[in-house]
Amino acid sequence: MKAVVSKKMVNVINAIVFLIAGILFCISVSLGETYLWLVLGIGVLLIGLIIAVGDFLQQKSLITRTVIIGSLITAFGIYLLVHHELVATVMGLIPYVLIVAGACIFLDSFLLHFVRDKGNTKVFVLEFVVGIACIVFGILMLAVNGFKDDIGIVFGIFLILYSVYILFYTLLEDSKRKKGSK
Repeated sequence: MKAVVSKKMVNVINAIVFLIAGILFCISVSLGETYLWLVLGIGVLLIGLIIAVGDFLQQKSLITRTVIIGSLITAFGIYLLVHHELVATVMGLIPYVLIVAGACIFLDSFLLHFVRDKGNTKVFVLEFVVGIACIVFGILMLAVNGFKDDIGIVFGIFLILYSVYILFYTLLEDSKRKKGSK
């Protein structure tokens, strides 16, 4: 069964959505709480939709782990739009999300490099740097008072960094595939 869209195209679309969400997040923080909940809700909603629809178009099935996760993220985005008073609570969770996401990316870099794909040093370095950056951002948000005031900006920077990571990872995988087919 051939996929409707390629994995590369889904990754590029994901990267663009994360980049736009990151930029909007950085901008919305300066506009005040009035727009913050709106940007957060719409951003989470779009990210969930892109993840779910992209995987559905690629796998041609609604019953995959990624489609279900994307659907849950979409539902959470809708919930944030309806119950905007929860945005302050969600903003307080961002440092912990960054630490956990960074640790997962960091662990994935080691598992990928040392267990599965020992020759791909570029992907290892990329994931290693992104993982460490996420952990450091999360710890700084918890430890330094100045960072607590700018959680939205730091999270926006994280989303931008994550979009760059997706693009580089996609390009590295694509160049690796092209080298292997020669």
